[in-house]
Amino acid sequence: MTLRKPEWINVKIEGSSKLQEVEKLIKDHNLNTVCHSANCPNRMECFERETATFMILGEYCTRNCKYCNVMAGRPEEVDETEPAKIREAIEVLGIKHAVVTSVTRDDLPDQGANHFRRVIEEVKSIEEPKGPVTIEVLIPDMRANKEHLDIVFDAKPDVLNHNI
Repeated sequence: MTLRKPEWINVKIEGSSKLQEVEKLIKDHNLNTVCHSANCPNRMECFERETATFMILGEYCTRNCKYCNVMAGRPEEVDETEPAKIREAIEVLGIKHAVVTSVTRDDLPDQGANHFRRVIEEVKSIEEPKGPVTIEVLIPDMRANKEHLDIVFDAKPDVLNHNI
């Protein structure tokens, strides 16, 4: 038996010029957002504020957690240009606080730690007239490998959270 979500959690997503602008930018830069992948009911609110939670390392997760709507499957090759694409999207949108998460990549020897590091470094290199862009990362467990976690910690994100 499948349980349905309660009615109060369903949000009607309506189009607007801001929504179309953000979605076009994401498509043009071949980026993923957890907003779409997890079917987030709040994405309209975020897109209206010209922000999104970027999801790196592809759109297919190597796990299949029951609480998550992100697709599980065979992951794509890592896009080495993704850190630069995210930087450009952040600059175009004028984001002051960037949020970056990822799918879990158990298939990668470093669990994606070095890719996170490169994204953090790209974002921290943005020089805005009003000051630097801060970055919050939501990282997978990386199999609790201290060396991999230290790679991310050493990049000094402004906020570090963990995806359960």
